[in-house]
Amino acid sequence: MLNIIFSGFVGLMALAMAGSANASVILITDINDQLIGANNVEVNGTFYNVTFQDGSCASVFSGCDNAGDDFDFTDSGGAQDASTALVLQVFNPSIFGSEPIRISGCDIAENCRVATPHALTLSINNDLLFNAKIANIFSGSSNTVGSLNSFPSSNFILSQGGFDPDATFARFTAVTVESSIPEPRTLALFAIGLAGLGFMKRREMKAA
Repeated sequence: MLNIIFSGFVGLMALAMAGSANASVILITDINDQLIGANNVEVNGTFYNVTFQDGSCASVFSGCDNAGDDFDFTDSGGAQDASTALVLQVFNPSIFGSEPIRISGCDIAENCRVATPHALTLSINNDLLFNAKIANIFSGSSNTVGSLNSFPSSNFILSQGGFDPDATFARFTAVTVESSIPEPRTLALFAIGLAGLGFMKRREMKAA
């Protein structure tokens, strides 16, 4: 009987510990209720704090002239996964997934393209161009992930009548999620459980 109780207790504790390792996505809004970022977005096992920033690629990504130094993801697959995480974890579960005009940097109601650049190329005129994966956020239809290729690094996203008012950049900063450490109440529960098992074991030994 004691073994059965112990096994059940261990299983419950494993679930509690696993739950403490997961962090909920926290949406960040400004005083106008515009979405300016999200914390604890998970991409391939790493958590990121994300900000949505309007401007040119050069202004947002430290010149946008060296992919390895400037971009948060430097391959197509990583940027694709990051954009997918934004759709599934940030936009689809929230009102911002159906009201793209409320995403910082997007100035039209129909759709917003949230760009995660990953590579740079040169045009035939030696102009520096960037490639990105895009979280396409639509009003009234399903959100998708796509590609955006060969846009000038110095002139892409400028709101308020600029070049591309339906787009913004996503910047990812890797973070350590504090909830991965068991909370004090979890440790207290574990200690109480062990004490209870010890008491039951002593009673069982006396009864024998």
